[in-house]
Amino acid sequence: MSEHDRKKWDAKYADVDEVGAAGENDWLAQQVSDMQPGRALDLACGLGANAIQLAQLGWAVTAIDISPVGLQIAARSAAAADVQVDWQTADFGIWEPTAATFDLVTVFRYLDRDQLPQQIQVALKPGGTLLYETFVEGPNATVGGHVRNPAFVLQRDELPTLFPNWEVIEYSENEVSDHYVARLRSQKPAP
Repeated sequence: MSEHDRKKWDAKYADVDEVGAAGENDWLAQQVSDMQPGRALDLACGLGANAIQLAQLGWAVTAIDISPVGLQIAARSAAAADVQVDWQTADFGIWEPTAATFDLVTVFRYLDRDQLPQQIQVALKPGGTLLYETFVEGPNATVGGHVRNPAFVLQRDELPTLFPNWEVIEYSENEVSDHYVARLRSQKPAP
């Protein structure tokens, strides 16, 4: 990411009036329902809806995004929901995570094939869980459709390959409203 990306997202979020309008993520709730809450990291958190949802479910959440404007809105939403989240601004192009810190890492609607898989590998504890959902090829997930840049769209069956040697607990590709997403629940190997 870059200063250009930060400015783009800051401008997009500057037009957001409502706090806490994103709603609950049913897939996220279903995936963590069988997990003991611990430390969670939400990467590219945007306006923070998933981070807030995790905090409401008892997780100690750190949420990272490039946009300070988006994080200010997220912080107001968290305060309105009466939960605590550690909001951090970072550029994933240079971000270095603390090793083996989190029991859960979540990523939604963000793709960086070059750096993010390694950053997740470092941040997640051995035996920890990754929940990842982002755009995948489909009729509405190509140039001219919902996602305009094909660099941010997965190929079919690509997402699990970004985390080789991890146990795939669940993987699917689904049409969600007007686009297609890949959903991965995976576990980092324990030593």
